[in-house]
This record gives sequence, structure tokens and C-alpha cells, in this order.
Amino acid sequence: MENAVKHSRKAGNDEPVRIEAAMEAGVVRVTVSDRGAGMTPEQVARIVAEAHAEPDMLSSDGRHIGLRNVLARCRLSYGDAFRFEIRSAENEGTAITLLLPETRR
Repeated sequence: MENAVKHSRKAGNDEPVRIEAAMEAGVVRVTVSDRGAGMTPEQVARIVAEAHAEPDMLSSDGRHIGLRNVLARCRLSYGDAFRFEIRSAENEGTAITLLLPETRR
């Protein structure tokens, strides 16, 4: 959420960050979205690849450390049942959805 606020403001956007949560077929769906600067498809692909790289998911070069931390903690708690989605477009914003199983492993 911190990244959503930070990048929305950086893009000069005062629209609020949205947080939505819902339960769907035994899966808790949590989405944080903003109307900030967004990301390129290459940036999204890099984040997804880094999130699936193991075992050193918590290492960082200073970029996206908050998101990496959240994804790593979810994977530790929920294992392979944890999934996530990133939807982003440059100059339009980003939405990150965590798909958490109803029960932990």
C-alpha cells in the first residue's frame, strides 16, 4: 500500500488508493490499486520473475522491496496455493491482487 501512495503522489495524482477485499470460492482476494505512474510490461515481467525466483526472494537491490517482502511472506504462509496478479499501464496506474487460500498451510 505504501508504494501505491508513494507512486500516485509522484505522478501528481491526488486520487485515493483503493483497497478491495472479497471472498470467492475459498480464496481471499485483496487488491490494492492506484492511479499513479504505472509500470511498463517489462517492469511487471521482471517483478513476476523475481517473485518466483527462489530461494532468495527477500534479497533486494533497493527496488520493489515492499512488494517483494509481501509476496515472500505470502508464499511462506500459503505455499504453492498463493497466487498474485499485477495489472499495470504506464501513466494509468497499477493494481496488485493477492489471492490467498482461506486456510494457511
